Formats: sequence, C-alpha cells, structure tokens
Amino acid sequence: MKPAPWESRQGRSIVVAEHSGSTATKRKGTRIEEPLKLPQETHSEPQVESLIITDEKYSLRIYEFGKRHPSLRILAVITENLMHGLVWLVLVTGLFLWQAESGSRRNVLANLILGLLIDISLCAILKLLVKRSRPHYNQGHILASVTAVDDYSFPSGHSSRGGFLWMFFCAFDPFGVPLPLKLLLFVAPVMLALSRVVLGRHFLSDVVVGVFAGCFFYIMTLAFWLSEPVVDSIWFQLTAAIPLVRAAGGR
Repeated sequence: MKPAPWESRQGRSIVVAEHSGSTATKRKGTRIEEPLKLPQETHSEPQVESLIITDEKYSLRIYEFGKRHPSLRILAVITENLMHGLVWLVLVTGLFLWQAESGSRRNVLANLILGLLIDISLCAILKLLVKRSRPHYNQGHILASVTAVDDYSFPSGHSSRGGFLWMFFCAFDPFGVPLPLKLLLFVAPVMLALSRVVLGRHFLSDVVVGVFAGCFFYIMTLAFWLSEPVVDSIWFQLTAAIPLVRAAGGR
C-alpha cells in the first residue's frame, strides 16, 4: 500500500491552501517537509551506570578482603555496635540527666542530643527517599534495626554519625577527652566508614556521602543551637520529674 502523498518518513507534511483572488483553493499534493527533531543523545545515564558499577566492584573487593581477615571483621562488628544511634542517645541522655553538674556542660550535652536526633531522623528520611538496597552479600543482624529504614543502604547512618561526632568533638569537649584521643578523631570517621563496607552493610558511595552528611548535620545543629537558659529550664524540669516517676512506679 503506497503512502499518501502528504505522508513522509523523514518528516511531517503540511497541506497548504493557496488563495487566488477571493477564492481559496487547495492544491492536492502540495507539501512542506518539516524534519522531525530527534532527541539529543545524552551520555549522563551511561556515566552514572559506570559509576555505580565501579562503586559496587570496589565495595565487593573491600568486603572480600575483610572476609579473609576475621580479626578485621570482629573489630568492624564492635565498631558497628558502639556507633549505633540508640547507644549514643542513651549514653548522652544519661550523662545529661545525672552527670551534667555545670551549666556549660549541660548545654553542650543537650545540643549533642539535639544533633544526634537531627542525624538519625534525617538519615532515615534520606533512606526512605532513595531506597537503595543493601549489597546482596550483606549478612547478619544489625543491632536494634528498624526494618522499614534499615533495609536501605544510602546513606550510611553509622558513617553520618561518625562525621557528625567528629565535627562536634573537634569543636566541643563535654567528656574531657585527652589530647592523644582527640587526634584519633581525625581518622575515626574514615575507619568507621570502611568498617561498614568490610561488613558488607554498605557500598563505598553510601559511606562517603554519609560522612559528608554528618558534617552537614553538625552545621544544622549549630543553626538550631539551644541556649544555656533554655537547656537549664529543660534540665530542671526533667530532674524534678524523675523522683515523681520513680514514686509512681513503686506503687
């Protein structure tokens, strides 16, 4: 079946009307070829795919290296549990309520709690938005995991926490950390991030973005920093409520 005269494979045909005097006549077969505009080729998708493949390849190599060194995996598991958000929240909240005698120390500990809450909540939101699955070779259970969030990999919450705490402790020192230990803070985020890849919990890109996210969360904490009078008011209200709670529980 032959194509109609106004059809074209290379473009669109427009039938035009020619006017002669006051009478409009349509000439059959009159065509104007308008070439179709093909979409411009983009190399962004192949580049992104190449980056993902490279990310997964080197993450797998680090994981396999860890499997050949059991002592390294044991150290990574210990680090994983020590840097869990729940552990830090309980520790810092306990110090805030029972050990923060001076107003300045209370103030620092209260804002550390604020920063931890910002870190944990925003990391969870990012994971739910991106929904990147963990590596297929990930094994074992994560301490106090929340399935709806911890099934996802990007960004790494532990690495984010490491970046946040590194920035915070470089600026503030509520625990009186000796100088040699402070120097270790500079390598702690890197070691923590690598431990997540060694265990197969994350890809390299997850932990790199996680560390930078933690640094950004520290800046957010400074923006929402609680003043000392506000913290003192919160502290006195909480400490006054503790005996009442204990008395109610003992009945």
